Amino acid sequence: MTWVHSQPRRTNLKEAQAAHRRALSKLGPLPTLPSRRRMLELYETMIRIRTFEQQAWESALKGEGLPIHPSTGHEAIAVGVCSELSPDDRVVSNHRPFGHFIAKGGSTSELMAELYGKSNGVCKGLGGEMILSEPSIGFLFSSMIVGACITIATGVGLALKMKKSKSIAVCFFGDAAATNGAFHEALNMASLYRIPVLFVCENNGYSTNTPAVEYMGVDTVSELASGYGIPTTVVDGTDVLAVREATAKAIWHIGREGAPYFLEALTSRIGPHKQILVDTRTPDRTVFARMRDPITRFRAGLLAEGVLTERTDKAIRNAAKKEIGEAVAFARRGRPLARKDLPGYIAN
Repeated sequence: MTWVHSQPRRTNLKEAQAAHRRALSKLGPLPTLPSRRRMLELYETMIRIRTFEQQAWESALKGEGLPIHPSTGHEAIAVGVCSELSPDDRVVSNHRPFGHFIAKGGSTSELMAELYGKSNGVCKGLGGEMILSEPSIGFLFSSMIVGACITIATGVGLALKMKKSKSIAVCFFGDAAATNGAFHEALNMASLYRIPVLFVCENNGYSTNTPAVEYMGVDTVSELASGYGIPTTVVDGTDVLAVREATAKAIWHIGREGAPYFLEALTSRIGPHKQILVDTRTPDRTVFARMRDPITRFRAGLLAEGVLTERTDKAIRNAAKKEIGEAVAFARRGRPLARKDLPGYIAN
């Protein structure tokens, strides 16, 4: 018997190049380290958020402002995600919105005045702590109802798709919201209609003071999202560069596929759920949360790599204190709300 060996087919250059491009398109954007200037900007924004909340906390203790839901420990998520958004991308937030608002470009002065209930606040003093809206910067609003922001953000994404916009909707919510029926309704619809929305779950492992193991039957919220056919990524939410990179890949996927993406950022909440509530978490959990402080972590890395110096760090912190001090002065100058400012008020 004579064996006949077939000659292998030769691939021409154009076919090889096309195959290479197809392979690269499936990988998504390659991770890149931001410039030194950009890393300092990320650090500066995290410091501004932390400084604002510390001052808002003190103002509430003095009776000048409202008690707050602090996002201390979540700063890397807000900054990492919002640093990759375009001005036209729409953000919908939850009851812990300050970091998202500031990271999206919101005014700290108008935000502080809002907490003071003054007419020069971002919502004229009518929104208060948890109902904020500044469409001019792409921050549509925040909602005090747990889970409500998820369905509304999905609707925003659908509207963008119907308008054939290249912008996306972004929704921030906590892990406890995943036990709400609105979560499942929204993810199912987003998957079914291929809606361009980025779901960002800030998983700090607690619903107020109740640990997730007592109200959730899965280890990560992403397991629930994947059940609806939505691609997911779980990232360290205390690493601002990791969050930024994961967000870039998520946005690339949404733009390429015209479909939703689920990003879960694991973090720890430093401090109580709300200022006026007692934190009943065990001492070891609160210590663990402080050890994972995203600002301390990022600062150490920047110092080690020579991106940040002690002198520059001091200047950034002083600038933040000056900015927030001016925000307090702005809020104090504002006019307190009167009955005529209330929607639907009719004078006798």
